[in-house]
Amino acid sequence: MNEYRRLMSKEESLLIFLYEIRDKNNKINLKDEQKIKKRSTFFSKEAVNKMVSDTDLLRFNIENGYILEFTEKGLETAKILSNKMHRANIFKKMTSEDYLLAVYYLSKSKNSEMVTMSELAEELGLTNSAISEYIRTMAEDGTLTVQPRKGVKLTDKGLMAAIRVDNKRKILRTFFHKILKINSDLAEIEAHVLEHNTSNVLINRLEALNDQLINSKFDLKLKQDDN
Repeated sequence: MNEYRRLMSKEESLLIFLYEIRDKNNKINLKDEQKIKKRSTFFSKEAVNKMVSDTDLLRFNIENGYILEFTEKGLETAKILSNKMHRANIFKKMTSEDYLLAVYYLSKSKNSEMVTMSELAEELGLTNSAISEYIRTMAEDGTLTVQPRKGVKLTDKGLMAAIRVDNKRKILRTFFHKILKINSDLAEIEAHVLEHNTSNVLINRLEALNDQLINSKFDLKLKQDDN
């Protein structure tokens, strides 16, 4: 699996996969669901249905329910994601922050500190064995606690680190979407790419700038809509 794809959310990875298997008319025939499943761990009919119902990126063909179509926005978003995946050479491997964020988000969604290895592996798009060595290293660093046959949970140190990165993402996303008027999907992508490579100094300045410009009802004038 491509290393950069592992840094993306499951929804982003699914969108890229569908983009890569689309036909020349930007459609995907889902009739042979089992065959498609073998090509990607991110694909399932349930995941596709959720993306169709929750976003305006995909839709089912009115005349044939097996045919999935990209909307214009979905096609553009998938193209951007795919291009970023193929050119993002700075992401040679996952960072500890990606693991911490995955545990953090899973803990919040479950309302439980403990996350099983299987849940974490699925969230990251990896196997249990693939994440085990990294988990041991992070446990030695004091950011995770491992409980045999139960799973992992964030230590206070790990929780603070995860919250810090999550806050970076929110500030970057706000700046791109609210200030620069980039559409929300692309703003999320850009924030995801930059969150691990932005200094705290810059984040603090952006947060202050966000507050000042939003409160002053700043309105960026664009020469053309390039969203």
